[in-house]
Amino acid sequence: MSGTYQVRQAAGLHYILRMDQKGPAYQKPLAVNQMGALIWQMLQEGKEKDVIIEKLMSIYDVERFVLQEDMEVFLEQLRSTNFIDKDKE
Repeated sequence: MSGTYQVRQAAGLHYILRMDQKGPAYQKPLAVNQMGALIWQMLQEGKEKDVIIEKLMSIYDVERFVLQEDMEVFLEQLRSTNFIDKDKE
């Protein structure tokens, strides 16, 4: 992850914002749900995917394979919007 990011909450949604932007090359905030905000926070802390999945399983009543699939979709969304590097797992 390059840049400085923060998660902010407004109108019941969470937004990942790049805080170090200047000029017209503006990266739009990414709206995420509560789980997405939690995943983002743990990624920022450098936690591995397996650790994140275990934490999510302790919070949400969801099967491991569902969380793994959802997390892969979310990571691809982060990659495609340049919030994380393309080669980031």
